[in-house]
This record gives sequence, structure tokens and C-alpha cells, in this order.
Amino acid sequence: ASGVGESLLGVLAHACTFFAAPLAQVIPCKLRLSGGLGYLALPECHGSLNFAAFEPFYFCARRGGPFSADGTPRELQGGGIATPSPTLPALHTGPFASKNLNRLRRGERWDLLTFETAFLEFDIASTLRGSALHPREAEVELVVKSSGVVNCIQWCWSAELDEHETLANRPLEAGGLHQTHWHQPLVPIGPLAVRAGDRLLLRVSLSDAVGQKLSFTLRTAGPGSCHFWAQTPPTPNNSQQAPSRTLPPEPLTEMLASWKTRWEEACAANTALLGKHTRRGDLTGLAGLQQAALAIVAHPRLFGCDPHVRDRLLLIFFGL
Repeated sequence: ASGVGESLLGVLAHACTFFAAPLAQVIPCKLRLSGGLGYLALPECHGSLNFAAFEPFYFCARRGGPFSADGTPRELQGGGIATPSPTLPALHTGPFASKNLNRLRRGERWDLLTFETAFLEFDIASTLRGSALHPREAEVELVVKSSGVVNCIQWCWSAELDEHETLANRPLEAGGLHQTHWHQPLVPIGPLAVRAGDRLLLRVSLSDAVGQKLSFTLRTAGPGSCHFWAQTPPTPNNSQQAPSRTLPPEPLTEMLASWKTRWEEACAANTALLGKHTRRGDLTGLAGLQQAALAIVAHPRLFGCDPHVRDRLLLIFFGL
């Protein structure tokens, strides 16, 4: 979904360098990532039930975060960075999330609040001549076109197969020609209130070993360039930046922290349990775990489990 996943750039660069003929046709020959700042909201139920309070569990809240507390962050970080900074009002982990925006109405459940801008461009065919595709970094200016609350970085990719054909995962309501099985990638950030005309700088980096984790750093374009992100110069009596509270607090903040802790503990226990057998190639032990999982799936109440645990157990232990 991200456009650079599954080690695409590294695999193509290696193939072009060591296996391809000098005049080989490279498919795709070019790749472009473009997007901007926007929002993603939890869909309503038939226009009658509003589930906005659960947005931190779906993706990222549009309240809370650094702009609902004292102090103003110098920058916002997200994506492939190990720990997003400042802390997000969200349960999301990982370098990005993917959502099928073709199933959501643009302007109601999602939209770009800035003009779309090209993030990165890769001339993959140039690797035949010894060029490197990564690491890569670029900084682009984003201009806000509609006021609102940003809670994500959205982008889509476009791959040139040859001089005539292009493949892309652009949503239909954003000008996409075809609906594909590729969802659209998003990185939670902020949230941040913006006003039409605001200008921000977004640094996009691709610096991991295999070139598939995009990292983002967002900051203001200069003093006064973002109305709700005031970078007030420190005074002689106060070396810290002035407080800025432009968003209401997220009431589920403590629950989110507790939920994350419990989730990490459960994941660590599951990893340790599986690793105990996989490290030694203990097929009998793994079969025993599958039998135990099936017992819980068949009788969740006996083990004090919610019925929804069945889907997770079937996915983890059976890949279903």
C-alpha cells in the first residue's frame, strides 16, 4: 500500500545492478509518491450514530495530543520513526496504516486539507547506470487549502510501467481511474488545527537498510506561518515556548495508555510462547499450541474470553 513496501526498491536495484542487461526494460521504470496533510474520521452508522469518541481506537483522535496541553512542540514526527513524538492520542503502532478510502466518502470521513504535493520520485531505470534509489530525503512545503483538524499524512503512489501505461492506487474520489486492491497509506500525526493559507514544511525520509520505511517530520514554515502552531520566542524570564492549547483534551488518554501496556504484554507473551518452540523446530510443541487454541476457540466462555478472541487466535495460530 505504501508504494515502497516488500523491499521493492532494494530488490529492483539489486536486480538491475547484478542481473539486468544494460538496455533492459525495467518495470516499473519510475515511481512517484504524492500526498499531503488530511484527516481520517470513524464512519458513522447510517448517519444516525456518531462514533467519533472511538477514533483513537480506529486510527487517531482529532482532539488531545500536544496541542491540548501546555507547551508547543518544535516538530511532529511519525512513520518509520521508532517512537512517534510527541505521543499520539491513538493505539496505532507501526510505520503506517492502510485504509480503503474508496469505501469512505471524501469530505465527510476523509480528505486532504492541504494541496497535494509530490513527496518523493524514484527513477528506477537509472539503477541500470549505477544510480542509488535510497537513502532518500526531501522537504516539501504544504499549503493548507481548507480549515480543519489534521490527524494524518496521506499519500498515494503512481508507478510508470512504460511510456504509455501507469499503475496507481489513487482513490476514485481523488481522481483515480480504477479501483485497485491496494489500499491507501496514512501515518497518524498531531492532531493539529489548521487554517486555510497556513504553510508547513514536511520532511520525508527513506533511510532504513532496505528502503521501505518512510519517516516524516512536520514543522512550521516560519514564524506566523501556522495560526494554531505559534512558535513564540522565549523571553528572558521564560526560556520555554509559550503554552498553546488549541484542541480539547482527549478524555480516553489514560485508557489508551493502559490499553497499550496490556496489548504489549499480551504480544510479548505470545511471541515468547511461539518462539519457545520455533527456535528449536519443535513441531510437536507447536501442534500442542494449536490444539490449545482450538479449545479456546470452541469454548471461549470457559476461559473467560470474549467471543471475538476467536478471530485473533485463528489468525495467529492457523493463518485464517
